[in-house]
Parts: sequence; C-alpha cells; structure tokens
Amino acid sequence: MISPEFRIQHDRAFPGTDLSTNTLLVVPDEWRAAAAVTRLQKTIGEVGGIVPELLAQKDFEEGMFADAQVIACGHMANNRAIQRLYVSRHCFADTFFPGTDGYFLKSISDPLGHGKNCITACASSRSGLEAALSVLDDRVRASGGQIDRLHAARFDHELPPFPPESELDTLVQHDLGLLGSGWAASPFRGGNLQSCMWNYYLTDHPVWGQAVPRIFAGTIEPWRAERRDYPESYHCLFNLHTYFHLWDLIEDSPLYSAEDRHNVVTMFSELLHHLQGLFYMREDVNPPGEIRQNHTTFIGLDLAVGQDYLNRRYGIQAFDSAKDVARRIFDGQATSYKPNDDGGVGYTWHVPQETL
Repeated sequence: MISPEFRIQHDRAFPGTDLSTNTLLVVPDEWRAAAAVTRLQKTIGEVGGIVPELLAQKDFEEGMFADAQVIACGHMANNRAIQRLYVSRHCFADTFFPGTDGYFLKSISDPLGHGKNCITACASSRSGLEAALSVLDDRVRASGGQIDRLHAARFDHELPPFPPESELDTLVQHDLGLLGSGWAASPFRGGNLQSCMWNYYLTDHPVWGQAVPRIFAGTIEPWRAERRDYPESYHCLFNLHTYFHLWDLIEDSPLYSAEDRHNVVTMFSELLHHLQGLFYMREDVNPPGEIRQNHTTFIGLDLAVGQDYLNRRYGIQAFDSAKDVARRIFDGQATSYKPNDDGGVGYTWHVPQETL
C-alpha cells in the first residue's frame, strides 16, 4: 500500500479565471498601442467589470505574478512574462513555435505557486499574434467573465494524425506490454506515454489524453512487483523529469477524475521513493564538490523537479530532503562543463545539460 505521506488531500481541477479580479495584460513593447491589444483590454473590462492594466513587457517584473492574474502575449524573446513561464516549463512559445502564422492560447493554473492563473496568447510572428488576440477576444466575450480551461491553437508545424477512439486500447496496451519485457523497459522508457502527454497538451485531443492515466494506473502494481524482485535496479531515471513537467500542464483537464490524478501521483511518488534510495544518491558515493556522471545528474534532476511538483501542487513533504541531495549533486558539477567520464553517444553532454 502507498505510504500515507504520499496521499493527496485535495483534487486538482482547473480553477476558473475570474476577469472581475485584478488582471495584468502584458504585451511586447511595440504592441502596447496596437488596435488588437486595446480592443482586448476594452473587452475584458466590459465583460469582467474591471479594465486590466496594460503593461509593456519591459516594465514587467516577476513579482507581479503574485499580485495579479497575468495575460501574457507574444513569445519568450519579446515578453518577459512569457520568458519566466518558459523557464519554468509552463510555456514553450518562441520564434520557432508555434510557427510563422501559428498561435497557441493556453490557460495555466497557478504556475508559480501564487494562487493565480495565467493566460498565454502565444505567437512567433506579428500575423500569428494578431490572430491569437482575435481568438482570445472572442473567448473573453463568450465567457461571461469566468474563463474556464482555455485551449486554442493553429500550428505551422506538422502534427501526428489524431488517433480515433478505436485506437485507445492499443495505445494503452502497447505501453503496459513493455513492463517486464526487457532491461528497464516500461512506459517511461520506449513507450507512447510521453508522446500522449505532449500531444494532448498541444491539441487537447481526448484520445491522447485518456491514454495517460490508464497507462499510469496500469503500471503501478507491475512496477511494485518488479521492485520487490529487483530492489536495487535503477529504473526509469532517464528524463523522468519531463513526465512531471508534462503532467503538471495537463493534470487540471476536466477529462481527468480525482482517481486518475491520485493514480498518477501514486506512481510518481513510488518512482521518486525508489530513485531517492539508489546508491547514486549516497554522500559516500557522490560526495560534495565532485563532478558527476550522467546517471547521477539524471536522478538529481528527477528528484528536484518531482519534489517541486508534489510539494507545490499537493503539499507532499516526503521528498523535501531530495532538495538537499540534488543541491549537493549539482553544486559539485556547477564549475565544470565536463562530466567525470568521456562516454560517447552524447553522454558527455547529458551532465552539463542537466546541470543547466
């Protein structure tokens, strides 16, 4: 049974964005007087009853996320607010994505732990931002002042074809069939799970979204059995942090039930508990001040991201000590651009990438 400190005490459904509360509209500097921006500002005021403050991005400071719900427009290279969300892996808009004429509108529930939502109207180009602002204006008008979880997108980049409902079981069973099939084989290594999470974030297509909690739930007991049989094996440490980031972005979807979310948190907690106990993390194996090998930094990054997610979203404190472990691991590597081995196949670059 899962340890009591891993249990979640509340459900993370999306809290609506109330336009009658303090709102900050942050735009690229040259867009402050643009007709599409002033029109959106006026619409928000009419619908919500309070005209949002309009701010050129050069005047934005990170502390403003704590004072108001932020509507950020543009991409990470022309908007400081989006840049901060980009760094925290809550937004991915830049000059490449969503593309020349594309746009990506997304609501983000409380990304930085201040109890306030953000809305991003993202675009890589002027034409894309014009389109994004127009779509957002329409959504605000139709909202009645309360914007639920928001998603709208137009991409210049190719996406995989949307899977039909009839393929859902195949997606799930492919990943569950990996368990026990080979060395460290699981949905977290070589499966569809990461693609399902990413594609659901990008498209809101329900088949990808429905596959995610089913794969997590079906993994729990086989994974526990494998750990009982092979307690010291290192497992699922490669890029596990990306699964935390992706789940954090989609978890508040109405597609998911409280049970779905509980199963995902259970599986994540089991993974972190195992990784935290591996020999790599012992201070006698990786003492302070030494450069590292990529397995160590992979686990350190997994622990840092996983601990932050579980604590920030659910108040789970079982992994708080992982912060000190991760700090010891990365403090030792911080002054070197090389790892402690010269393995090929790109391994030499894993360590500095994870440290950054």
